[in-house]
Amino acid sequence: MSISANYPTIRPSLLLDFANTEQLDPRVSFSRPTTASYYDANTTALAEQNLFVNSQTLQFFGSVQNLTFVANSTAAPDGTTTATTLNEGTNTGGHTTYQAYSSVAGNNYTISFYVKYISSQYVSLHSNAGANTWVCSIFDVLNGVYVNSTTQGSGWAIVSNSITSVGNSWYRIVTTFTNGSTNSAATAGIQLANSSTLPTNGSYGQLSYTGVSNTLYAWGAQLEQRSSVTAYNATTTTAITNYIPVLQTAPVNQARFDHNPTTRESLGLLIEQQSTNLLTYSSDYTQSNWTKSGTSITPTAVIAPDGTQTAQLFVPTTAAAAHSMFAGTGGTIGVMQTFSIYVKPYGYSTIAIAYSGNGTPVGSALNLATQQIVTATNWPFTVYGTGSPTITAIGNGWYRVTLQGSPGVTGGFNFNLWSIPDGSSFTSAGNGFSGVAVWGAQLEALAFPTSYIPTVASQVTRSADNASMTGTNFSSWYNISQGTLYSEAKCSGLVTAALIGQLFLNVSNYIDFGRYQSSLRSYITSSGTTFATLDTGLAIGSFNKLSVSYINNNFNASGNGGTVQTASSGLVPTGINALNIGSYNGNSYYLNGWIKKMSYYPVAVTSAQLQSLTGS
Repeated sequence: MSISANYPTIRPSLLLDFANTEQLDPRVSFSRPTTASYYDANTTALAEQNLFVNSQTLQFFGSVQNLTFVANSTAAPDGTTTATTLNEGTNTGGHTTYQAYSSVAGNNYTISFYVKYISSQYVSLHSNAGANTWVCSIFDVLNGVYVNSTTQGSGWAIVSNSITSVGNSWYRIVTTFTNGSTNSAATAGIQLANSSTLPTNGSYGQLSYTGVSNTLYAWGAQLEQRSSVTAYNATTTTAITNYIPVLQTAPVNQARFDHNPTTRESLGLLIEQQSTNLLTYSSDYTQSNWTKSGTSITPTAVIAPDGTQTAQLFVPTTAAAAHSMFAGTGGTIGVMQTFSIYVKPYGYSTIAIAYSGNGTPVGSALNLATQQIVTATNWPFTVYGTGSPTITAIGNGWYRVTLQGSPGVTGGFNFNLWSIPDGSSFTSAGNGFSGVAVWGAQLEALAFPTSYIPTVASQVTRSADNASMTGTNFSSWYNISQGTLYSEAKCSGLVTAALIGQLFLNVSNYIDFGRYQSSLRSYITSSGTTFATLDTGLAIGSFNKLSVSYINNNFNASGNGGTVQTASSGLVPTGINALNIGSYNGNSYYLNGWIKKMSYYPVAVTSAQLQSLTGS
């Protein structure tokens, strides 16, 4: 039970309930001269979408005119025998298959299909909401070129068209269009064409001709309510519309009230030290600072954790070889660095992450689907021994994976990422289509990861979070002779120490409460003499409740309702005039974590009350 429930006459003179209020008390001064990333409680973005059903079984796709189908007739772009042959027959009229959808006025939509030439040189993508309201685009799939397009009806317009080779004579054809000025029932689909001639007004956007039995391979239909195509998502009898929690950017000098992106739990006030992302082009792996081997990179293919269409597909080639990319920067012998990157399965679920600073890389293989470290054959590195990589779910199938390491020689320190197509052998061949989505790589000269710092052509530094209370904002609630501090906080990593809070005058007079090395601990120092070191022995990486009370010759601390640690001699430091939140005087020993709650009682509560306070 809480202290207020057991002892109703004891009330805090200061209550900073960051997790529940998600705002700063107006008496708190806060600064951070740079932007910084965090998660809020609600913001999401449209991620994967395919409004078509039966996207690979085109014989069940929807309405059909003058087409017949041969299912599973050849290898699709992903290597499976799931592509369909479309045969126009010899009838007169449109030769098309299409599906109905609800068209939202003024929106952009993107249709895409994978197609391969057999004998039909021309193919068209089309959408309509009536005989005189439609769009139609024609592609030459023999020569791999876009031909032309046209529209009819108020508000209907072509935004873009593209045709892209994906290997083995397959192309992905794409049409993006703006629909009409009113909501309407509409259709969208694919049709064969006998020439590059566009349809006329009143035709529903369909091409009418007498067929001559031309044929075409087709696979992977997708319809998205967005302005450009994304990576293909197969459907069966249900359409796909997924949303992703969006990584937010806090403006300069704005405190971050962070949340767990998957559970939406409010984590409280995020306080981090200054850190630099040592990697350039943190989300553009087409750049030369990223060395690729046995892989291709497809840009703007996937919705990234920040809600933008900037994640890239890391696709192993069909060669029987290791498939990797790596980047790094100069390091110093024995100085720990941490690599982190966001990864999502797109056909393949097994990756490996390793570091190399002197000789053979050291790392581990991870199955993203199970979030477990796995074994594999043909290892290109030494299996990581102590301190395994971490993998953290951040929503909609994305994970942030991290690995720490220190170079054995100065300079030339790299972190490596592999995709393992068959899930067990580093030299297994890919299908040239499947892979993993990647985004947000970061390398820090720290033994733990901090929040993401995006970069382009140069390294970027995020400044430290500094929060404090001084002057009358402090003295209005502080008792100079006795008191009790309480906190609920989590530290994700530390250099030497990580402070939750500090009552401070100068380097000779202060009361600290936080983490030192592997334990929660409180220090009471007065006139340069440390009278109490109260160690409550709790672990990093989870929320802990810590309380400490002080009065002359009686200092006590308890963590998570544990045994009270006591020091029975010494004087309370005098002249205290500030509360530093999450750091030592705003310049060191940063928490690198979250504070859910911090409170102050203007009396030194008893040992039993301390345990009650932290055991609730």
